Amino acid sequence: MAAGDGIYTAVVPGSLQVHRRLTRYRIRFSDALSNTSLAPFGDDIQSNFAWFTYNGVPAWQGALRPAALAPGNPTPVTTFNAPSQSTIPVYTLIAESSDVLNSQYNGGFNKIRFRGTFVADGVVYDNIEFRNRGQASSYQSGKNKWRFNFNPGYDFHAVDHFGNPYAETWGSFSANANSGPWVPVHKGSLGIEEASSLKLHQLAGVPSPYAHYYQFRVIRDAAEAPAAGTTISNSISESGPVDGQYAGDLWGTYLAIERIKGGFLDSRGLPDGNIYKIEGNGGEIENLVPGQPTDGSDWNAFRNASTAGTAPTETWWRENMDMEAYYTFHAVNRLTGNIDLRRGENHFFYHRVTTDNRWVPIPWDLD
Repeated sequence: MAAGDGIYTAVVPGSLQVHRRLTRYRIRFSDALSNTSLAPFGDDIQSNFAWFTYNGVPAWQGALRPAALAPGNPTPVTTFNAPSQSTIPVYTLIAESSDVLNSQYNGGFNKIRFRGTFVADGVVYDNIEFRNRGQASSYQSGKNKWRFNFNPGYDFHAVDHFGNPYAETWGSFSANANSGPWVPVHKGSLGIEEASSLKLHQLAGVPSPYAHYYQFRVIRDAAEAPAAGTTISNSISESGPVDGQYAGDLWGTYLAIERIKGGFLDSRGLPDGNIYKIEGNGGEIENLVPGQPTDGSDWNAFRNASTAGTAPTETWWRENMDMEAYYTFHAVNRLTGNIDLRRGENHFFYHRVTTDNRWVPIPWDLD
C-alpha cells in the first residue's frame, strides 16, 4: 500500500487467462497484528469473487435446411461474421451440461432451480439460479422460456436497448424464447409481437414491464462454435448426433422481461401496493404492503364481487377499478390481437391500497 490508498493489486499470469474460462477466487488478508480474515465474509451469500475471460463472440454458420436434415433439398450454409454477432447484448450462462438439459428438456425437473454463473456487460454474477418457466407451452418446442434469480445484494444491473440503466436493478428476470410453440412449432416473429405490445402499453400509460433483446450463449461443452455441416455427438438431441450449427454456445435471441414486483412500482414512481399474478382465477402474491393480509383476501373479495351473479353497479366499478387504466389496457390488447388474455389468466393486478384503493390491470404473457 505504498500510495496509502488502500488499493492492492495482484497480477495473474497470462497463461491462466484462457478464452471462455471462469476463475473463482477468495481473498485472505491480515494486518500488522496478525489478525486475518477471508473475503467474501462468512455471512455473505456470495461465497466467492469471480472473473470471466472472453475474447469475443465468434462467427456462426448455419443453413435453413441443413443437408443432414434435408438431404434432398438443402439450402446453402450462410456465415454470420463476428461483428454481426455482437450487434445486440450477449448474455452468457455457464453451467453443468446435465443441469441445463434437465432444466430445459426434462419434465421431471419442471421449475426446479439449478445453479450457474451469469455473465453480462462484463460483470460476473456467480452462483445464480436458473430454471425453465411457462405453463402449457413448456417443452412444446426446442426453445423454452427461462427464469434467472440473482442473489440478494447482487442484483442484475440491466440496461435497455440504448444502453441506459433501468431505474431499478433486477433481482430476477424472465426470458422469453422469441418463438411460437403452437402454430407451428419453432416459428415465431422473433418476439416482436411481445416487445411491441409491451411498448404500446407503456406509450398508452398502462404500467407494463420493460423488455429488451439479447443474444443468449450457454457454455456447457468444450466446443464453442462447431462448423455447420459437421456431425456432432451432442446430448441436447434425443435422436442422436446433430449438425454442428445446433451444437455450440449460441442459443439464439431471447427477450429479457422485467419481473412485476416491488421494484416495478419503485422504478415508475408508483405508490406501494399489493401485486397479484392472476392464474386460474387465483392471485399469486408478488408484492405485499406491510400490514396487508397475507392470504390474498383483498384479491379474493374483489374477484368475487366483480364476477358475482348480480353485476356490480357503475358506482362500484368506479370506486374499485381505475377505469381509465382498465379501458386503455383492453383497447391496447384489442389493437394488438392478444387472444391469450382471459378472465382469470395471463395478466397481473395492482391494488393501490396506500392511496385510492383502486385496482389496475397490468399486461403479461403477450407472446
